[in-house]
Amino acid sequence: MICEDFYKSIGLSRPQPLDKSDRIKFNRFVFQNYFLPKMEKCKEMGHYIQLSESDLKFLKSFCDKKVKAKNQEWKSFDNKNRAKREMTGAGIEYAVLKYFNKENEFDDSIVSDSNKRNHPDLLPVGILCDVKGSSMNNVPLVFKRRRTYTCNIGNYMGHRYRCANVIGVFNQDFVWLLGIASPRILEECVDDNLIMMTNNTSKTGFYGIDQLEEIPSNWNDFKIKCSEKSLVL
Repeated sequence: MICEDFYKSIGLSRPQPLDKSDRIKFNRFVFQNYFLPKMEKCKEMGHYIQLSESDLKFLKSFCDKKVKAKNQEWKSFDNKNRAKREMTGAGIEYAVLKYFNKENEFDDSIVSDSNKRNHPDLLPVGILCDVKGSSMNNVPLVFKRRRTYTCNIGNYMGHRYRCANVIGVFNQDFVWLLGIASPRILEECVDDNLIMMTNNTSKTGFYGIDQLEEIPSNWNDFKIKCSEKSLVL
């Protein structure tokens, strides 16, 4: 119903392609009507993390180093937009760990070859889960195709799987942890018209905020929940 409500409001049917101005309106419609109410609930439930000045300094240093490494790996690298995306992603991942008082386990290693780090964000700390998020007034982008990983570390070594994702929103020094999305929800609750760059053929926009599982308050319960929601193939 989320998407249908918007298409009806502009007199179009889904999945008719939208022009850029309507894509912007669609993105804001979904964020304001579905993400913001969920963010208010996050405050009430304590799934709302404030990053300290030292947290932000640490994350900025990490992101600057990562952008520099990526600039060496890829020519014509978009440093400005990449720096913002890296800070959003790293901020949400760090906030997940901070929620469980495990921020010291944040993986701040830098690699020059992206293929050497082709695993979900939380796998190094034993959680079968990736992290996806967005900045304010934007929906998260997720992969269109079913993405599988063959694990090369930890208890899941040698297994191929599709993992759950923690969905969050980052805004300067605040992070809202909205919940956990299963692979099925990540595939079904998406719409290409939510993405601004029509030439991006690998990703799409995620809107399934009402389908998320709440994040447990206990680390072990979180680990179990993410494992249950992921698919080992």
